[in-house]
Amino acid sequence: MKTKCLKNVRNSTISSLFAGIVVIMAMFLSVACEKNETSVADQQQTVRKPQPISDMEIMQYLPEVVDGRLVFKDRETFNKYRQWIFENQGTPEKLFEINRTLGFISMREIYEEGLESLLECNESSNDFVVSHRTVFHASEVDGSIIQDLQAPNLLSYITNEFGVYQIGDRIIRVAYNYYYVISNCNVNLLAVIIDAKRDEVACDKIAVYSTEREEKTQFNYRTAYFSNANKRIVARLHRTLTDGDYEYEAETNSQQKILTAWLGRQLSGVWVYWPTGYYIYNSTYYPSESGGTYGGATYQTIKETFCLIPESHYTSPLIDLNSSYMQTDHYGKDGTEEKRIEYSNSFLGEY
Repeated sequence: MKTKCLKNVRNSTISSLFAGIVVIMAMFLSVACEKNETSVADQQQTVRKPQPISDMEIMQYLPEVVDGRLVFKDRETFNKYRQWIFENQGTPEKLFEINRTLGFISMREIYEEGLESLLECNESSNDFVVSHRTVFHASEVDGSIIQDLQAPNLLSYITNEFGVYQIGDRIIRVAYNYYYVISNCNVNLLAVIIDAKRDEVACDKIAVYSTEREEKTQFNYRTAYFSNANKRIVARLHRTLTDGDYEYEAETNSQQKILTAWLGRQLSGVWVYWPTGYYIYNSTYYPSESGGTYGGATYQTIKETFCLIPESHYTSPLIDLNSSYMQTDHYGKDGTEEKRIEYSNSFLGEY
């Protein structure tokens, strides 16, 4: 199979697929914002708000597909595409469809198929999960076995089955606990990062970073039981670092006790909800505009991203997560019975 670097990639694929689409002038995600004054606790505060990205506008930021991975022209293009995914994460089929139009199948689509297959058996794994080892990660928490995504939520729509994507000349693979970066488009090292386990990479041309903070990405886990004590819902909060950004995720799943283990089982639906929240950095409010209700009666697991924070903000003493605002409400149903788990500050896992 012929392998191409970004500098040899042409835009013929996109132009043939989307000829005639009106191109709207690009707006830089990192600096484009509208600044207005809003009253919070009777004090005037600066709000930094990203501009929404329309379905028409995103067409100019679409990546190429090269040897089964998405290739973005530069960081700006990647940030725009990821922001659009953030705004549309509640409609995964829409995201799958645009990937299919490009000729690409994401890790997320494979993961959703695997979750469906697990509902048909009384085990925590099956042949499908085993055959996609770079997609699934078995997490054991509080007597439950949960098949997690290897990639964080938003990136799972961008990475291929092996967790690989490319920005400029940087090829990145994200796994459950680490991510790996190849500079200068050295495609000969792809096999090394795909087969890598944890930080065991003996190659000075590959940079290895932990996705964890304080030795874990999951920083809160809670349960609520139905009147049938063999059924429950689980709320989880995750914080994952990948290539310069922290992705905060809220998850709800329903479980049933089978013999001695808690396994994922579809009951009467699971949901996660949050209003429009914000984090505070350097006295500026950064809203998370994708607040709403996600999930439904046919869901066993719902996992969505409620905020993206640049690593430079998160590690700075200027960040104030104690005064930031993000409440998430996790709930599920078994018949007409409903159970809820609420957080008062989901940045810190407080309730």
